[in-house]
Amino acid sequence: AELSSGMGLIVRLRTKDGTERVTVEADITLAGLLDVVAVQLGLDREEISITKDGPGREHLASAGPVGVRHGDMLFLHYHRERNPLAKYEEKDPFKKLVQDGSLRKQGTTEWTLTSYLDYRSEREFKLGKLPDPHCLFVSADPGASNNFLANMQAVGFACQRLGLLYGRFTEDGGAQVDAIYEPAQECTDTSMRLLEDPLECRGRAVAKMLGLEWVGWIFAHPPRAHAFTIDEIILGAQLHAKALDAAPLPAEDAIVPGHAHNVSEELDHEAHKPAHRFVTLKARLVVEGESIEGVATVEAYQVTDQCVNLVRKGAFKQSTTDVRVAKTLDADHVFMIEQKESRKATAEHFVARVHDMGRVYQSPLRIGFPVENRPTQVQSQQSLREHLLRKRGEPFHLVAADFHLLVFVSNVLDVDTDMPLLCHAVADGDSANIEGIKVLLNAFAEIDD
Repeated sequence: AELSSGMGLIVRLRTKDGTERVTVEADITLAGLLDVVAVQLGLDREEISITKDGPGREHLASAGPVGVRHGDMLFLHYHRERNPLAKYEEKDPFKKLVQDGSLRKQGTTEWTLTSYLDYRSEREFKLGKLPDPHCLFVSADPGASNNFLANMQAVGFACQRLGLLYGRFTEDGGAQVDAIYEPAQECTDTSMRLLEDPLECRGRAVAKMLGLEWVGWIFAHPPRAHAFTIDEIILGAQLHAKALDAAPLPAEDAIVPGHAHNVSEELDHEAHKPAHRFVTLKARLVVEGESIEGVATVEAYQVTDQCVNLVRKGAFKQSTTDVRVAKTLDADHVFMIEQKESRKATAEHFVARVHDMGRVYQSPLRIGFPVENRPTQVQSQQSLREHLLRKRGEPFHLVAADFHLLVFVSNVLDVDTDMPLLCHAVADGDSANIEGIKVLLNAFAEIDD
């Protein structure tokens, strides 16, 4: 609180209720100082006194100027209760959070430095060196991957598209891909959105009957300079989290020997799930000048554990100004990058490359039946008829050894009896017990035996 009495000096007054400030002339007398203080602070002129010391023994000169200098501290004495006019502004961020109620809102009334640091650690996402991927290699059946690439080439890689990968996690730390299920989706050249898909549950069921599990996802995009957008990373992390939630914990002896985990992962049971090796495959056109054969290629990545956990919490979103940049949802949450706080982080902090894709793998499944949910292909009674006629004369377990055909006929055959029998015959390579199913499908396709 300041009172200007012409151009002058600022004098501080220590009181029992805090420190006040008044502005006075350099030659002010004690009587004049008492008048200024009484008016400014709303005190009775007769009940106040001002001294040079706290106990009140060193009095100011009663005649002539009191001789104060700019910034001097004097002591003001009074007995009545009052609220100080000068307000202290707390500069300690911890105390300020307590005063503002930000910490009390968390449901804790008493805070210590330790609890405050724990509170802040939940809002500071430390991004350091990328960890090695859990998946050591990816082996994709060339028929499945080439079919996906061929469809993208047919549309000139003009829009994005995604598929779900079914296969097996191998005992030596890798992942094999046998089939690619393409869910119902709405895609543009810059975005992908999954739609309600009544077929997807049948796709999962068929995969399980074949002894396959969900090992990852694949997406394709038009030519561009950057590898990932944040929305693509978020979608990959959401699918990864969904696969982890659906996967059972393995027996202790099923843990891959020699596969390194950090301390926090050892404490986390999810680290021992094979689904921890859930992969992200990215299909793209080969850029001129790259030493890669063909016009299109597939690369393998893994979204980091930290990214999966952050996406589970909804901790960040894609920046509205740069699709390659993640931004925390609010100012109270920050990324810590090289010990510096930032609300933004680039995509490379969230995905690790799986470099080994060179191992040859040939799935027992074939490719030939139209793929579900593709706008350019239709699964129908007629397509089944054409497929069966084209394969006529072959052992029926080979005729049926097409993942997309099995998904289609799961709507025709009994899912509790016929489908398990047919899928087991395909997996075992034996047609001995499926002659009746062959008759049923030929009848549905209107084919005379």
